[in-house]
Order: sequence, then structure tokens, then C-alpha cells
Amino acid sequence: EVFRVDSPKLAQQCATFNGPYHMWVECSPGEDVGQVVKQLGPAAAGDTFSLKRALRVATEKDVKGYAPKATAERQACEFAGNLVREMGLPMRIEDSEWQFDKKKLMVFYMADGRVDFREFVKKKLMVFYMADGRVDFREFVKKKLMVFYM
Repeated sequence: EVFRVDSPKLAQQCATFNGPYHMWVECSPGEDVGQVVKQLGPAAAGDTFSLKRALRVATEKDVKGYAPKATAERQACEFAGNLVREMGLPMRIEDSEWQFDKKKLMVFYMADGRVDFREFVKKKLMVFYMADGRVDFREFVKKKLMVFYM
């Protein structure tokens, strides 16, 4: 994704990095940590008004938070895959991602056609103790995405 940097101080700080580094960015809802792999100048970025904001450079402590997040993502993916097999749903779980602030869980899946997720979502929500049961389904290129908001 592409994010905009509003603060001149943050832009100056970003300009000091040569290789990949991590930043806190605005998401919906909440915030997440992402790795910057390429910086665009104002001319290359184009109209940035509609882009979400980069908030600050991530600290070493923030980056160390990736290990528990990765473990939680593997567990969510494993659980979802087992549940899909148990329920006999015509889909395959590909990956899962927790938003860094744990407000959103995204489960990526592949399916040939439409899938009725109602029972799957109820069971998944119960396991992850999500108080707010809103679910957002989005389709990506060759991947479909289920988003669970906390």
C-alpha cells in the first residue's frame, strides 16, 4: 500500500533511511506497523489526499512485537483451516493477518464460488472472543478476504 507523510519532521526523518524500515500507519480501524520498501517523492506519489497517513517511524520494541503477532497469525490460520475442513466448506484458507493493534483479523481464502460463512463466522468469533461481530468480506485478485473487527 501507499501512505502519505503529512509531517515535515517525519518526512525529514524518513529521508535519513537508506534500506527497508518500519512505520506505524493509519488503518481502518486502528493502526498497524508496516515495512517501507520504497519511498516516493512528491512528483511520483501523485495526489496523496485520499491516502492513509504514515504516523511515525516504528521503534525497535514495535518491530519485536512482530514475533508474537506472527505466532497468533499462524494459530488463526491453522484454526480457520481446521474449522473449514470440519464444516466441509468449499474453500481453502491461504493466510491470516492480525492488525498490529489486534482490532482486526483478516483471513485470506480461495474458493471457486460463493460460500455461506454464517456458521463459520459465529464459531470463529467465539474462539477469538470478538465483542463486535461485524465481518467485512472483500475480494482481491485471485484471493478473497474475510475481515473480523474486534
